[in-house]
Amino acid sequence: MGEGIDTAGIDLRNGKRRWTVEDLLLEEQPVDAGHSIVLLQGEPPTFVSAWGGTVRWQERKYDTSDVKMVRSLGVKDGVLFCFLTVEDETGLEEHPFAAAYDVVKRREIWRTKLPKGFFDPGEEWSSAGGSPEGDAFVPLKDTIVVPQPSGAGGIAAGSPEEGAHKRFIGFDRRDGSEQWSRRYKGTPATASVHRLPTSSGHAVLSSTGAELRSFDVTSGRTRWTARVPAGSYDGSYSKPVVHGDRIYVADGGAAVTAFDVRTGRVVWHRDPGSLTGGTEGEPEVAVSGSGRTVLVLLGPEVLAFSAEDGRMVWRFTDEPGRAGEGEMSSRHMGLAKNALLVLNGRTLHALPVT
Repeated sequence: MGEGIDTAGIDLRNGKRRWTVEDLLLEEQPVDAGHSIVLLQGEPPTFVSAWGGTVRWQERKYDTSDVKMVRSLGVKDGVLFCFLTVEDETGLEEHPFAAAYDVVKRREIWRTKLPKGFFDPGEEWSSAGGSPEGDAFVPLKDTIVVPQPSGAGGIAAGSPEEGAHKRFIGFDRRDGSEQWSRRYKGTPATASVHRLPTSSGHAVLSSTGAELRSFDVTSGRTRWTARVPAGSYDGSYSKPVVHGDRIYVADGGAAVTAFDVRTGRVVWHRDPGSLTGGTEGEPEVAVSGSGRTVLVLLGPEVLAFSAEDGRMVWRFTDEPGRAGEGEMSSRHMGLAKNALLVLNGRTLHALPVT
């Protein structure tokens, strides 16, 4: 957990603080780098032990006057993919790069310059915790496909890019050379992108509000389209969550819809009715590790639904004013083994889930 300039490791068995890394202001939430290592993306990027918080190493090549790591995209097979900004020889202009970094050998594998406008190096990035835009990259056999960011330094509201189709770039996994760059009709620049579990491994899902579209990321061929059923709260929707053969989306009233991954067919739709804490804020969805429980966070409430048929299993309401001054702070949730974690300001709840 990042808190100001400090980062804490919490024991999930008892909620006690195990360790603290002090005086490191993070650009985004801590990232699981694999091999029991956590990346704290500060200045410099710092890799610490997940168990004891010991600093294993700091990558100072990404904290110089001319090179900065601006966003980690995630880790696959021990390789961290990230965005960098690199100053030109004049020192007056920054250029965006994609890079691959070997977490085990502690060295950069490749670095490739991105097209101008792929993301704005001058913009501040919002927290990447929970992947607010969906999946930041799609790993194929020999290629890493990176969708153009739609926010956090990507597509700005009112910009020419806003009405365009999202750009996808395929990089060679071995040396980072650009293999192709494409835009696909039907995938707006502001859409989030999510990997889908299919035999080919090429299927992805784009989401824009209530609209869902499954397509082949290498060709753009549409597999299916679907829409969240109309309800009383059509103004906001969660980002889709993919688990097994289902896709789950919640609307602004915490009504949940389950779609079939292969066909886009609605498997079930459940509306919980009135909510104790109202419908303020953006809904979040998570699925338990077993796949048996779908969880929705909205305002001060967490609602649990059976993944099989959508029946409500339980609901949890936070205490009013827990964040101080009689108001609820922004709240987020995540999953650990057999537990749902709900962060409300500086208070962390662990709720049992199956």
